[in-house]
Amino acid sequence: MTGFFAVFDAIFDTLRPKQTEEDNFYKKCFGKLCFFCTEIFDFVRSDSLAFVNLAGNPYCNSSRYCEMLCR
Repeated sequence: MTGFFAVFDAIFDTLRPKQTEEDNFYKKCFGKLCFFCTEIFDFVRSDSLAFVNLAGNPYCNSSRYCEMLCR
């Protein structure tokens, strides 16, 4: 799953506004238009499988925790 979505996730991450930027028009529009894609691509993480093995959490929770730790 991560191999298939890796290319799309890389392209999506280059278009995503940074978290440190102030609230500007691009960040607001991106958040409203690409909300669904953001939720999908946040689940596709290669490091979440390691977190599943370490903590014993389900995959979806592990990918959310890894996204939070990386940001």
